[in-house]
Amino acid sequence: GISSCGVIEPISGTVVAAAPAIPGWQGVALGAIFREKYSLPVSIDNDANCALIGERWKGSSDLSSQGIVMMLTLGTGLGGAMMVDGCLIRGHHQLTGHFGMAKLWDHVAGKLVPVEWLVSGSGLRNIYLHHTNAAGTAVEDGEAVMKLVAAGDMLADEALDLWVDQLALQLHNLYWAIDPDLVLIGGGVVNAKAMWWPRLNTKLAALGVRIPLAPAALGNDAGIFGAAKLLWDQLSE
Repeated sequence: GISSCGVIEPISGTVVAAAPAIPGWQGVALGAIFREKYSLPVSIDNDANCALIGERWKGSSDLSSQGIVMMLTLGTGLGGAMMVDGCLIRGHHQLTGHFGMAKLWDHVAGKLVPVEWLVSGSGLRNIYLHHTNAAGTAVEDGEAVMKLVAAGDMLADEALDLWVDQLALQLHNLYWAIDPDLVLIGGGVVNAKAMWWPRLNTKLAALGVRIPLAPAALGNDAGIFGAAKLLWDQLSE
């Protein structure tokens, strides 16, 4: 069972599209490679899809099988997935849930950028570098910014607040576009949720967004559980 980034065609296990973060990933026939190498059944899906499947299977005990449940994974990029009445929604081109590929206007850069350019762990770093005019510093990722916030760095704290603004805006848009019953938030950024979760709730209330939010229970292991569940279901069938 394999949980992979990118747009995955689940029958063949081919990466049909991918962000440029992994050069050459698009077009890789993962399913064929692993089937040939190990002579075993292989099940492959997008990592956010796997994470939501894993959460429903072995994670949040209050994750109802009814209604619309969405998941956002905030890591290097912004992934997402959606279930309706317990069934994963993929879309005609396997694109459902790829919220990070939507576009927004970055007023600092003066251009359209993918949502994940600002709303992700890497997005927090990008906002910090813009906010401080500190391009070229040793701040490599969102975790480094969180450490600066914990150490009392005011500029990092202001950048975190701007990042939460962007996250709240995207949740506002999902609220009006989809009206989900529950949104789970996972990915590495959730490990530092004590620093930003209360701010997010405050900003969502100010926007009039009434979405039940919950942190993913399985953390970064959610995709592992989901990949196992997909393979289990495949073998059971």
